[in-house]
Amino acid sequence: MVESVAYLPPAGKILVSAGYDNTIRFWDLKTGRQRIRLDVDERIMTMAVSPDGKLLAANASSGSIILWDIEKNRETSRLTGHTDSVWNVRFSADSRSLASVNRP
Repeated sequence: MVESVAYLPPAGKILVSAGYDNTIRFWDLKTGRQRIRLDVDERIMTMAVSPDGKLLAANASSGSIILWDIEKNRETSRLTGHTDSVWNVRFSADSRSLASVNRP
């Protein structure tokens, strides 16, 4: 089951999906084919792509936020510190900051 979707900027030709199967997938919207599959070690709840298209932030079921370098196709870091599940993540318009929120 898909839990979250996002478009890869700038043209929105790539759709990114994540969900209960512990994968993040990049789909070519023109052909409908999967271009990249990232296997992760836990379920992804929501995610966001930076406006410059370079980073993907995904909050995992453990409460950590996983950052991926999209161009290099690799995980760059895991952010921890939330005491409960993360509900949402969003990048700033300039792609330099990331905000996250957990349950009140």
